[in-house]
Amino acid sequence: MATDERPDAFFVAEHTALDFLNTRCAPSGTEFDWLSSGEDIMNWLMQAGLLTDEEYAYVKKAFSKAVLDKAAKTARNLREWLRDYLGRYKENGVHFTDTDTQLEPLNDILALPVKYQHQLTSSGEQGALSLARNRQIETADSLLVPIAEAVADLLIDEHLELIRNCEGPACPLWFYDRTKNHQRRWCVMEICGNRAKAAAYRARKKAQAEA
Repeated sequence: MATDERPDAFFVAEHTALDFLNTRCAPSGTEFDWLSSGEDIMNWLMQAGLLTDEEYAYVKKAFSKAVLDKAAKTARNLREWLRDYLGRYKENGVHFTDTDTQLEPLNDILALPVKYQHQLTSSGEQGALSLARNRQIETADSLLVPIAEAVADLLIDEHLELIRNCEGPACPLWFYDRTKNHQRRWCVMEICGNRAKAAAYRARKKAQAEA
């Protein structure tokens, strides 16, 4: 849910890394940041499906506010690194060349050790088996590993030329165009698309009236 005067965080990008990038934007002209504190980063991870209720409760008890706020700062730095990376790619059509140095902000998080516990469980009437994979969060920064993995997935496995910015005049949101013909123009058609249609309609009516 939204806190203070912020709207809810946006999850319209069709990729977790781009939803992460959209945690700082100005959807109505006023800039909001959904990662301004440790509490924020945990809430966003919950909404993104990257943190369970049990993990959230554990983290709240295990780490101080100062430690979690520091992790949120690391997340913000990674977010702006990604924004710069994608901006350079859109401008030049190439990846960073000095990868060892320029990928450090991402690799530093990916290098964090992460432990998992696995448990085979059965559920349903037929007793279908499933493997539960529970992460052991030993440091606050390790909260960011799933985000870093999503960013790595975006850079390695996706077509960066299909990353777009919404064409809404005042909308800064990013998204991955997964449409069949790669013709997606809006973050949300019902919002920015309809606004654009309404603006175009008003412009046509005005032109007709002045003709």
